[in-house]
Amino acid sequence: MSDESLLKNRKFLRFWFAEFLILLSLSMFAVYFIWIIAVNYKSVFLAGMIPAFSMLGYFIILIPEGYLLDKFNRSKIIFISTIFLAFSYSLLMFSNDLILIYIVDLLSSISSSITFDAFQTITKEILNENLYGKASAYMQFSMNLSRIVGIVLGGVSIVFQKYFPYIIFSISLISIFFNIPYKSDKRVFEKYTYGDVLKFLKRFVPFLLVVLVINGLFISIDVYSSGLIYFVLKSNSFFYTLFIIGFPVGGLIGALYGNNIAKKLENSLYLGSFIFILGIFMIFISFSRSVYIDPLLTFLMGFFVSLLNIPLNAIFLKVVPNEMIGRFNAFVALVIGGAQPLMATIFSILSSYFFLTDIMFFAGLFISIISIPAYYTIKNLLDYFSKSG
Repeated sequence: MSDESLLKNRKFLRFWFAEFLILLSLSMFAVYFIWIIAVNYKSVFLAGMIPAFSMLGYFIILIPEGYLLDKFNRSKIIFISTIFLAFSYSLLMFSNDLILIYIVDLLSSISSSITFDAFQTITKEILNENLYGKASAYMQFSMNLSRIVGIVLGGVSIVFQKYFPYIIFSISLISIFFNIPYKSDKRVFEKYTYGDVLKFLKRFVPFLLVVLVINGLFISIDVYSSGLIYFVLKSNSFFYTLFIIGFPVGGLIGALYGNNIAKKLENSLYLGSFIFILGIFMIFISFSRSVYIDPLLTFLMGFFVSLLNIPLNAIFLKVVPNEMIGRFNAFVALVIGGAQPLMATIFSILSSYFFLTDIMFFAGLFISIISIPAYYTIKNLLDYFSKSG
């Protein structure tokens, strides 16, 4: 996972490491509280509210965030939002009330969402175009490594619960140091209006609609992870941790592999096939009744998701003008992520009426079917931008 040009860019590396710590804390929070709530309250619905509130926080901040990132110094925004993240986690040291947990979930989601999107725009600002593919692979690598470490820390915290608030707060404090802002004169916001952004976005609408449906269905794994292991497979927190850690481990391997073939992955047939495979793996999980096989399946899913994300992120970085990337990312995330809080809530409610594995089976089936229109929308997108230069 080495690229000499990126490794020499200290500005990129320190923001990259800060983002690693922030994503680590998010994974740690989700893993810990999804299990704790499911076990303490005997409710998949209440546990499913953790990813629901997390997605809702992202949804709430999207539009104002996009404006701010295109108008003001992006490094200052990421610095302030990281301070707010640390404040949110500090509240856990005073209470573990369910309502407070949901509030912290929402607040931390808002602040971390800003840092993630700010990092994306900073990457566009400080790197040359020929490094976008490598940078995208680096992002996938750190995202999955942070999830692995976060899952381990979250799983360990389930055993040593009294240390959890202090660990997650300390991690967020360290990330503040690496997100110290820098001077930037690259601010020509007036070049593009919101109307210009919407016109540019029209080209992506078919693709975004497909991804919206896929993401909405994919959230079922997050919602049902604790219920699947605890209620269906009658197992403990160790296998719950093993199940959810399979996804980022696979993603980590996918990022390492994808880093070497980033350019080759920009192929509609490959990307459509990856989506189809993801649906098949979810179907396999719905049939599996083994705590040993399920982690292997989540590992394989993580691998292909990483291979899918690397070229898509690189394409966005290449074709979106720097002066509108903040607002563009906000609109894209609004469309793609808009279904997630709704679907997380729906999946939580459905668990009261239908068996978890039956719901996962149909979600996987829909994802596999959607791979067909996904292939054509990705192909049209790639063809358009290759012709337009």
